[in-house]
Amino acid sequence: MTQYTVTSWNGQKYGPSDLETLRGWIRQGLILADFEVVQSDGTRSKAGALPELADLFLTAPTPPPLRADSTPRNTVRLADMTARINTSKALAEGWKCFSGRPGLAIGSLFLMWLLMIPSVLPFGIGFVYSTLFMSAVMIGYWKLSLNLVDGSHACAGDILYGFKNRINNSILASVIRFAISLILVIPLVVVAVILVVAIIAIEGSNTSPEDISLGWWALVGLVIVLFATVYVIVMTFLLYLEALLADGAVPDAFGATKSTCRMVFKNIKPLAWYFTVVSLLMILAVITLLGWIIIMPWCMLATAHTYRQLVPRDTLLTP
Repeated sequence: MTQYTVTSWNGQKYGPSDLETLRGWIRQGLILADFEVVQSDGTRSKAGALPELADLFLTAPTPPPLRADSTPRNTVRLADMTARINTSKALAEGWKCFSGRPGLAIGSLFLMWLLMIPSVLPFGIGFVYSTLFMSAVMIGYWKLSLNLVDGSHACAGDILYGFKNRINNSILASVIRFAISLILVIPLVVVAVILVVAIIAIEGSNTSPEDISLGWWALVGLVIVLFATVYVIVMTFLLYLEALLADGAVPDAFGATKSTCRMVFKNIKPLAWYFTVVSLLMILAVITLLGWIIIMPWCMLATAHTYRQLVPRDTLLTP
């Protein structure tokens, strides 16, 4: 019996299945005419071009994408999302996941740091690596964290998910993150240059050396605060960028960027409270020195649970 394997619009493969199952999926609106179908003999064609399927696409409704396990996703419009983040529940579930598999949680953190080592290489190598592949690292870490939160099969190999699956999307996500950071930084550089010129001009006046020194220190402090603000803004509004790609809830990096910004904006107050608590835990981790080995993976799993509170498993987000 001929078996059919479907490749959807987001590049993932589904099946194999027999003809009747395939026709049933089409009737349910799960497969588009332009999905690629590969038969067991190696023949490739569009679903709508197969004689045994073409008649079904005349009346087939607009379908949501099909999951790899042949289970349809629930389509949810971003504008209709009503879920809110529960900090205590996220931390409790994060701890439950961590305590269940502490070795994997801690080990994956070290693996992520290992993959980040090239980002500190000299001669511009680190800059290029960070710009192109940082999101691939984060996608892998999100994939592993979500698998732990969902109770799915999780292994250390998940950390490479961003490199092995649609690397073009991972690179695009990294470039988007860098571009947004650069756009926000440019005004800060302009302000810093203006302040430097002003201080230099003051040095030529009768201002005391102490006041001039104070001005330079104030400039340094202001620049640090402004850059830290940009970092927080980027990290906050792009918080779920890689999570959406790792979860497959959004098919491309541009859609994931729009979705994460909307998700964060709609939940900015509970997220602010959540990150206040997490920041206090991180301070505790620094004070206790080795506490970060536990607190960092715990908080990452808790953050993965905040994502799950907003985007339930098997959900496809649409504009």
